[in-house]
Amino acid sequence: SALKLLALARNAGFKHSGIQGVREDRVMVEITASERMEAPLRLSGVLAVRGEALVELVERANELLLKGKERLWRLKRALSSDPPVH
Repeated sequence: SALKLLALARNAGFKHSGIQGVREDRVMVEITASERMEAPLRLSGVLAVRGEALVELVERANELLLKGKERLWRLKRALSSDPPVH
């Protein structure tokens, strides 16, 4: 079941997913994507991003959010049509 879930997640775009741990009673699967965004908004209490740069930062964050939501919908559809067995 874990391998099937992992395959579905990777096919949905979660390329950095993997099996994190295996015990007799369970298998831990981590589902993650490669996109991430980090930017300091304040440095020493002073606003570090202003004006057009802030607008661009927000636009990029929204693009990443939409990509993530689409990836989640693909995984949801895959799980609905071919769920792993417990």
